[in-house]
Amino acid sequence: MNEYIVQAGCKINLHLEVKDRRPDGYHNLESIFIPLEWGDILSFGAFDQRFSCDLRMFWNVPYRKCTKTFQKIFHDIPVEENIVYKAVSLFRERTGWDTGVRITLEKKVPVGAGLGGGSADAAATLLALDVLSEKRTPFGELREMAAELGSDVPFFLYKAPAYVFGRGERIRTAGCPWDFWALLVVPDFENDTTSAFRALDEERENDGGFSPADRPKPPLSGRELTDGLKDHPLNWRYYNDFLSFFLKGERKKEYSIIFETLKNGGADFYNLSGSGSCCFGVFTHKRAAEYTGEVLAEGKNFVQIIRFTSCTF
Repeated sequence: MNEYIVQAGCKINLHLEVKDRRPDGYHNLESIFIPLEWGDILSFGAFDQRFSCDLRMFWNVPYRKCTKTFQKIFHDIPVEENIVYKAVSLFRERTGWDTGVRITLEKKVPVGAGLGGGSADAAATLLALDVLSEKRTPFGELREMAAELGSDVPFFLYKAPAYVFGRGERIRTAGCPWDFWALLVVPDFENDTTSAFRALDEERENDGGFSPADRPKPPLSGRELTDGLKDHPLNWRYYNDFLSFFLKGERKKEYSIIFETLKNGGADFYNLSGSGSCCFGVFTHKRAAEYTGEVLAEGKNFVQIIRFTSCTF
């Protein structure tokens, strides 16, 4: 097996509406996912033990940008609990492939940021193993494996902008005929997805339960969400239910400073990605994004500028 290298591009959510909680414990969602051509790098090579997976990881971001949670992942969490390792095990189980594989995972995407770094790694692993094994697994079967690994994982098999709904496993690809710059800003703290959903549920219960009529902004239909991609970001009506929740919490000051800086820096649109902690701005001009990024990087924020080159019809 020759070395096979792939980039697991992450994502941002332009929109995220958290709806009712489902019987299976997940929430129904409606979201717009945008894939980004930046993310973790995975290298696959041969390993001499059948059915084995030798997974090695390293962090490619300045140490001061490593949150305590990420350091804990490297030092305390068994490799068998890593989603890449789980993806390998599931692929073997479903296909019978037994060749040993060594994987090097170069982490670039911060953990607990709402960028889907781990989900992207899992999807990239499934696609890479399908190539290396020459199994030519039907796409529907790869989708089933991806959904078993996590709600966001199926999206990363498509590598296209999409309207995402259900618990996140239902995907309708879309297009966006514009070419702008995204400035990602990850503050020096992480958000645990499970805890964020639990806290949002508790707030809604304390307010008398969830009701669409109580939403700060009116719900948007699937057609409105996808049609909005054809418009200029200045006209987007997208929102994130977690943002209004966090702006009332203990991180209000940190988030407020970031969004005010994005606004003053010339962002045409800004929002929170997923359940945070990553904030982002969409810019028409690269220089404005660069200058704003320099301002926000003066603190402990991690910043990254990415072009939306993947958003085409």
